Amino acid sequence: MEIKVNSEKGSATESAIRMAEQYAGENRLTQKDGLHLRLLAEETAEIAGNLSGKREGTLSIGGDRTGSTVRLLIKDVPAEEAGPAPKRPSGGVMSNINLILNLSYEAIEADESKLSGIGVRKAGARDLEEMGLDSSGEAYVWTGEGYNSLSFDRLIQNDDANWIEISHSIIANLTDDLRIFVFRDHSELTAHVPFEKKGKKRTEKYAIDPELTVLYKIPVTKTRFQIKMVQLLYGKLPDRQTSADGIRVEKLKIPCNFAPKGYVSLLRYTPEGAGDGGLSPAVLLMHGGAFMLPAVPYHYRLAKAVVKNTGCSVFFTLQELGPRYSLPLPIREAQEVYRYLIANGKELGIDTKRIAAMGDSSGGTMTAALAMLARDDDTPLAGQLLLYPSIGLDYETKSMKEFTDVPVVNAESIAMFHKIIRTDAGADKYYLHPAKASLENLPPAYVETAEFDALRDEGIAYAGMLKENGCDVVLNKTKGTVHAFDMAKDSRVLAEAMDQRLGFIKRVLNIP
Repeated sequence: MEIKVNSEKGSATESAIRMAEQYAGENRLTQKDGLHLRLLAEETAEIAGNLSGKREGTLSIGGDRTGSTVRLLIKDVPAEEAGPAPKRPSGGVMSNINLILNLSYEAIEADESKLSGIGVRKAGARDLEEMGLDSSGEAYVWTGEGYNSLSFDRLIQNDDANWIEISHSIIANLTDDLRIFVFRDHSELTAHVPFEKKGKKRTEKYAIDPELTVLYKIPVTKTRFQIKMVQLLYGKLPDRQTSADGIRVEKLKIPCNFAPKGYVSLLRYTPEGAGDGGLSPAVLLMHGGAFMLPAVPYHYRLAKAVVKNTGCSVFFTLQELGPRYSLPLPIREAQEVYRYLIANGKELGIDTKRIAAMGDSSGGTMTAALAMLARDDDTPLAGQLLLYPSIGLDYETKSMKEFTDVPVVNAESIAMFHKIIRTDAGADKYYLHPAKASLENLPPAYVETAEFDALRDEGIAYAGMLKENGCDVVLNKTKGTVHAFDMAKDSRVLAEAMDQRLGFIKRVLNIP
């Protein structure tokens, strides 16, 4: 199924919609999948409408009930047939795709170093074979995986507005594989949209606690687009945290020479009246999110629960996020915050001998790393709490191979996170992979795992490794749970886990 498209948008768009509707009918797609395909075909036709007047394309749709590929083949037309150049889109993904599609092979070749900054590279045989193209041909390729605001900012100086525009792009939102190939005699855009998998209900496969099955409704974040959308959605939450219910909330800025802003932001949660009776114990809380997602509502609830039930002060770090910033920056920032607490304990009203660290997921990585860094500084933590942590066992565990389709976070999304996040040389110096480091002389540890979590087995293994090295370890293997089950705020299983967490904090910080 194919149609001709050029800079005259109207007729091409209508034809693209009719073609998508015909495909949906012939393949008996669901209403939702049919709508997604129609939107993708419509936007691809719009892209064709923004081509140079010297170019025209052929739009086609192929695939089956599992997914469909919309393909736009672009060639130059004779000068006498060329139409006027259309108005370009103002920004976002559409503008950047259009920029590449209007470049010839020779133009890219002449400016290859600059265009490599936005992810354009020489295509290998494998790139071509994967798309069913002639593997012996010469081409440049750009993929949607290479899209990020910083790379295009360097080319068009569009700053973060680029990311805001991405939310209006169907092609960025719906596709799981977007590629542009530029050959010597033509260019080709391919966009694949996956369809919903049919079959058994997901809840039948795993014995997930009934109170947690609601988490299936939460989209599994695994693309740059989704990461940026979460950043935009939750990035302002720290500014909305206010004092209430007997808990005082303040925003602090800790000086830090290597931090991009020159300081590290954190929220300080303290019980009303704290400091009246001397120095209080403290918990340093580092939120999870694959080092790229901001703190979400359950992290703030966790901070308040610790304050309310233990009387501790909680220092909640707001570390810089990837993929804009590379690892190990968040760990270095956490170390600097801890050093600040140790150096200024009296002024902050805390007992520096009674500080525990706590984190979930990648925050668990940071907590484990901080325990080692504090040991090396001879200012040991009083305790460490690792909640469903990632601790660096190269993702070869049984749970990593098994849990590819569980809610919230699964093996597939973890693999994509590691393709997106950037890591600087020497990152291991800051214990980015705690399981591979020396585990001697570490403080008491609480390790909590979720039963149906791809990270489960490495958490269990790490607890065993700590114990073998003489560490006092509490391992809580929660049942019927998934990664980040804290999101189910009113569940019985979370209440039971919270009791265990709070009990450990009280024990290691000598709280009656």
